[in-house]
Amino acid sequence: MSRSALVISAVLCLIQSVPSLWDTLPIGKPADFPGGRAASNGSLTTSGGEMLARVTAGGASYARGVVDFTRRTDALGSGRTFELSGRFRFDADGHYVSVMRADDFAAYGTAAIQLGVERQQGDGRLHIAARRYDDTWTGFDVASLVTPEPRREYRLRLRVTVGSDAVGGASTQLWVDGALAAATTAPNVLPGRAFTKARMGVVAVAGAPASIAMRDLEVRTDRPAWVRWLPVPFRVT
Repeated sequence: MSRSALVISAVLCLIQSVPSLWDTLPIGKPADFPGGRAASNGSLTTSGGEMLARVTAGGASYARGVVDFTRRTDALGSGRTFELSGRFRFDADGHYVSVMRADDFAAYGTAAIQLGVERQQGDGRLHIAARRYDDTWTGFDVASLVTPEPRREYRLRLRVTVGSDAVGGASTQLWVDGALAAATTAPNVLPGRAFTKARMGVVAVAGAPASIAMRDLEVRTDRPAWVRWLPVPFRVT
């Protein structure tokens, strides 16, 4: 076989080994989080076929699983897309709790950007929000009409196209039980920044404890640019 034929054969094998334009990570139990678990004044456990994320104090408390984008499809900067989803049951107290979030805390610490879904204490509704941890920048804070009822399960899906340009390109959507509940095309990251991790569970609380039951979690990210260069006929969705 000629050298050119060997090269073509190798390329075809590589193309055929690419299963999808998406990297899909299903999460059914705490051990499925490839970035591990993290808790402060709380725990992430399995209970009755669900994961139970619970914190027992307010302030800097959390109980969450972690997905490291940089170890899967690289950090997610402008033009990249991702989805965080799952089925969630909220507690009865109605205090602030973040349940799904992407951030770049590993790179920027307290100057990090966070983007996610949260139940806010003021109106009790689910919001999508993008802001810096130190509150020096707020990309947006958009309320849905959904006020989670205790013990009722909600299927939440956060769909994001990352963008820092006010002219266009960014998209952030919250879908609840298959219906669009909140959306914005405002920038969801600062220029030159990229999300490095996703966190799911009781990601953060404010002044009160919180408890969230969840199941059927999934994290999906588009594949890196080198995969997207492949010829269209070989793209499998």
